[in-house]
Amino acid sequence: MGGAALMRTILPFFQASPDGLRGLMQLCYSMVATVMCSVQQLSPEPNIMIPTVPVHSMAQGILPPALFDWVTLGSSTAPTADVPGAELLSIITSFVQLSASVRSQLLRDRHPETERVLHEALEIEELLNRWETNLDDMWQFTEERMDDGFFPPDAVFEGCYHLYSDMWTARVWTNYRFARILVNQMLLEGVERFPFTGPSLVSASQQQRSQDVISRVARDTLVSVSTHYRHPRLGRSQCEILEKTQGGAGIGAVQIPTLLFQIKVASAAPGVPPYYRAWGLAMMRTIFADTGMLQASRLADILEKSANKSPWQPVNVKTETF
Repeated sequence: MGGAALMRTILPFFQASPDGLRGLMQLCYSMVATVMCSVQQLSPEPNIMIPTVPVHSMAQGILPPALFDWVTLGSSTAPTADVPGAELLSIITSFVQLSASVRSQLLRDRHPETERVLHEALEIEELLNRWETNLDDMWQFTEERMDDGFFPPDAVFEGCYHLYSDMWTARVWTNYRFARILVNQMLLEGVERFPFTGPSLVSASQQQRSQDVISRVARDTLVSVSTHYRHPRLGRSQCEILEKTQGGAGIGAVQIPTLLFQIKVASAAPGVPPYYRAWGLAMMRTIFADTGMLQASRLADILEKSANKSPWQPVNVKTETF
């Protein structure tokens, strides 16, 4: 709510500045990701999407009302180049609301509310898939890889890094990724938790697609970390390689809290190889030592206590490894 009050105060600046709308959307993304992180952290089961222990206080008012006005403003006034960023913000806002609703109640098999939740999750997954599929060239990114040993393995995931058109685009992608992982995790958990309702709505082919998406997007999340955070073990020549993505925003402390949550989501995702969790955990411990952000320590503790895979991961779903 404090962030919402601050944004109301400086909204005229955003509207007057040429890059004001983009700045407003970046703050909205940060707020939405922070709320989603809180939704999970406040639950006794922070690493799953459909809990067995509801938190009834999450039922209403999880997002400040003014946020929806800002989302509408972004959707109606964004220049063509920024339309994907505004569209994604609206989708993720809907997903955060759904997640809070799920955690506020105990869902049951063969119940209309359970059907509603899974229907809505499927719709959001389709919107996210369509968002990625329809992106133009400006929004595409490429993956580069250096020879083994060039980067410290704990600083750059698998020696790979991403190139984006600018830092704004890179940040939007990271928000897309955490939402895409979590909505597909919700679908897989729904199949396992509700043996009658789940399979009737989430087909076997969709289950396979969900696991494939989680594996692909979780890896992309970890590869993208070096775009937003410079590990203290990186030397100048190594940083120069990673600094090819420029403009539109910048790296720094303002991005780190959101990045920490995204690392946690990817590292704890169902079906990913165990070394994803180990790498993500080490990165969060490093960020805590480097910046002193308590959020890094808290999320690292949650990740460390998590199982290697979601407790609701369906059986007989092939897991892609890298």
